Amino acid sequence: MIQLSKKYRLIYHLQLLGFIILITTVLPISLKTQVEETGTDIYDAEVGVGFGYGLHDYSSDLPASLLSNDEIGNECGSFLDGTGSGVYLQGLIVYRILPSLKAEISLGYTDRSGSIKFRCVDPAGIRMPDGSVTDALTDHVLTLDLTSFQASAMLWGKPFRLPLRFGVGGGLTTNTMHSFRLHEEVVAPGNAEFVSGGQVREYSVGELPVSISSAMKFGLSYDLRAGSTLLLRPVVSVDVPVMDEITNGRLRVTSFQFGLRFLKEFILFGPDDSSPLTPSD
Repeated sequence: MIQLSKKYRLIYHLQLLGFIILITTVLPISLKTQVEETGTDIYDAEVGVGFGYGLHDYSSDLPASLLSNDEIGNECGSFLDGTGSGVYLQGLIVYRILPSLKAEISLGYTDRSGSIKFRCVDPAGIRMPDGSVTDALTDHVLTLDLTSFQASAMLWGKPFRLPLRFGVGGGLTTNTMHSFRLHEEVVAPGNAEFVSGGQVREYSVGELPVSISSAMKFGLSYDLRAGSTLLLRPVVSVDVPVMDEITNGRLRVTSFQFGLRFLKEFILFGPDDSSPLTPSD
């Protein structure tokens, strides 16, 4: 099953690469007349919302025996890697420190649900059509329902004469839903069934022990003007975890996200209106 998981991860990464190529080459060239920030120097801040879609890569070491209360033994294996996907929403505020440097604070919600699988020669009874019972090759599937809140801070800079900004920062994440389900699927023989009936059997449900986790964040964005004070901002970002998601076991989630932000510019700190004193006669 590990090969299949890597196949899906490759597909996700190719999708991400295609999106990055799109926003860094085709769109900036075709829309270069819209991305200039001329005429907006009086605005030093932005507030808005964003939404998008994320592809998630799980790296874990979760023994099946631990999650199933020893119903499945350690000899079968552990849940090691998998993939997931889901939408995200966020609210954010941005402050311009310098013309080429902005600071951003955001609070968001993201769905990081997915699954992790491993294959095992199951010692449980599998019934053949002729009534005999034999061992079988099965997939053990861990389905994760992970929804999370994340608070993050980033710096966005424009080091080159391009309409692109590069971002770096960090975030803290806590899961609002962290339930799981374990089930087993018959792989071979294809016509075999569990003694209890059917080719799928669920054997455990529960919740993962949760803690607050942290991640480094990297991003790439550019601006499209939609009005005198309105901006559209396509963004690609990646979250690289620096600590585990759970307190009992190992689970880290690397997230590749791409989305769109809607922002309104405003003046947070107005220019100094004081004028120099006029010398007296």
